[in-house]
Amino acid sequence: MYLEPSSLAVGLNPIQILLFAVELTLLAATLIVVILGRKEAKGREALITEMGKTARIVSREEYFNNVLEGLQGASDYVFGRITGTSRGGARTDYVDKVLKQIQLAASRGVDVRYIIPKTSSRLNLGYRYVKAGAKIRFDPDLLVSDIRYMIIDRDLVVLGLPEKAGEREPTRSGYKIPSEGLATLLKTDFMKHWNSPESRDYDEYLLRILNSIRKESPETSDQLIATQLSVDLEEIRRLKNSSQTREKK
Repeated sequence: MYLEPSSLAVGLNPIQILLFAVELTLLAATLIVVILGRKEAKGREALITEMGKTARIVSREEYFNNVLEGLQGASDYVFGRITGTSRGGARTDYVDKVLKQIQLAASRGVDVRYIIPKTSSRLNLGYRYVKAGAKIRFDPDLLVSDIRYMIIDRDLVVLGLPEKAGEREPTRSGYKIPSEGLATLLKTDFMKHWNSPESRDYDEYLLRILNSIRKESPETSDQLIATQLSVDLEEIRRLKNSSQTREKK
């Protein structure tokens, strides 16, 4: 026999009615979570499918060419998370080409930014990138990560892969992935590190190192510091004069 809802409440005390209402609320919440979970899962599957269709593994040389092409074709921004190592031979030739493309991109108004591990051994490459027109921040969290990527204009990603684990390991291969979804995810990661209170821009980080050296060895010459840090002497003097000017103010 069918009972009207009002008849169900007959004989129930207020506490039982409240518990009944809570159960209905929890049931509704559970159904909503299940529905949203399915939609999220479908979204992830769609992103994976998109990446699977467009991703193409490339060799070390092709990876570097894709980086150069990305800088050449960028019209809005290029955000990169890199190891920041600088080695001789072909690597030096590649870095020179990247610096040239950074300079050209910056001259077109492209916002070029790179995050590099926060260690003094990366100062040389950071200095050269800044000199070419890029914005640089040093982040300590990158020391334990092998991921290297570059995001170009919201919808293109170039991923670099080392041959084995290690933040000093050179990139051996990679992926070129036209995917707005992946670019959005990596941009979120990039901005998290870029805005981290632990990260430091180039001038601030180099100045902290200079102050530390002066504190420990006040007699150390600017030339020796420049040699140790693989930075031009003029750069050391520029920051030194800038610091002294601020102190006078």
